[in-house]
Amino acid sequence: MIEWDSAWDTGIDIVDSEHKTLVELLRRIQNEDPKYLRASLLSLSSEVTNHATMHFMHEERLSAVLLSPEQSQAHSNDHRRWKQLLLRENAALQLKLASPLSEKELQDIAQEYVAAIFDFFATHWENHDCKICPSKDCM
Repeated sequence: MIEWDSAWDTGIDIVDSEHKTLVELLRRIQNEDPKYLRASLLSLSSEVTNHATMHFMHEERLSAVLLSPEQSQAHSNDHRRWKQLLLRENAALQLKLASPLSEKELQDIAQEYVAAIFDFFATHWENHDCKICPSKDCM
């Protein structure tokens, strides 16, 4: 089960709030009742994509001010990769969910989606977001 880790706090309220919302959306997928998972997964995956897109705009504005031009560009490039990942994952979900699936299969698909998105979040934080933190050293 994904839990928020205070080590991910940047000290920038809007960034921390949006990161926590992303983690909460993924937790909602993990915790969804299997009977409602198919519909919830489609809805929540779209919400994850919309939330991430808005969040990227906020972070890119901040990184343009707080980071070197090279670091800011690398951060933006990683956001583009993340957007592509989100779009691919959402398209794959739609294809998978178009077929009849058991509750176990639905749960497995949901967990795969959550793992893919969360893994990217964690890697992105370690490589980029920590650089905008006023009080943290990147790993």
